[in-house]
Amino acid sequence: MPGPPAVTANDAAAAGLLPPEQAEAMSQKGVAPTARQLELLQLARPVKRTCRAIVVGLDGVGKTSILAALRSGRAAEGVAPTQGCNKCALHRDDVSGRWTPESGDHASFALELLDVGGGAGARVYWPQLAVRSTAILAVSTGPNPHLHPHPNSNPSPSPSPAQLTLALALTLTLP
Repeated sequence: MPGPPAVTANDAAAAGLLPPEQAEAMSQKGVAPTARQLELLQLARPVKRTCRAIVVGLDGVGKTSILAALRSGRAAEGVAPTQGCNKCALHRDDVSGRWTPESGDHASFALELLDVGGGAGARVYWPQLAVRSTAILAVSTGPNPHLHPHPNSNPSPSPSPAQLTLALALTLTLP
């Protein structure tokens, strides 16, 4: 009676268990992974996880600008205010340790960010969105010159990037 069909190194690479270069080298040598090796590779395979975070704050505090800067790696200017919500994701590359907007082969963790408008109409949805999120990123401005004016300064209508602060509050949802 014949045994189970043999698995080649290329089959293991196609399943994402072996890097293509390693599979090619094994094929050239006529070596195939054993069932135990494939089992160990499957166990060692990183689990891809996703964390969903909502980004909240009042109108004009810089929520969208901060997310644009995180995605591009540089300060964002001239970003239009959010109408409703915007969704983006950042992926952590396990090899380089860097965060990137693209999901690569080595990204086992993704941070899905939901940028929610800060107007009164959008704020009514914050509690509902927070319940289904793993984290809440609350963005606020630094000292408000309109509320606490400095004697020798003119109040500016919008905060400068130096005045922006980011507060992080984590809410854990356990399975």
